[in-house]
Amino acid sequence: MKQDGDKLTGTYTGMLGEAPVTGTVQGDKAEWSFDVNSDQVSGKVTYRGTVTGNKIKGTVSLGDLGTGTFEGTKK
Repeated sequence: MKQDGDKLTGTYTGMLGEAPVTGTVQGDKAEWSFDVNSDQVSGKVTYRGTVTGNKIKGTVSLGDLGTGTFEGTKK
């Protein structure tokens, strides 16, 4: 992912295929999403998190599959 001001862009590549990612960062809040259409899930996958230092923690909505949580660390 790449941040330019408050705008996030990138590409998701993983178990659900490949898709363009778009989102925003406002203060310590970040949100990004991408659309998928695979055998496992179809619809929009949306991440919402809070950034603290070089870490982020939040929730993810996985289209038809439901919701979950995530954590990440900036390299």
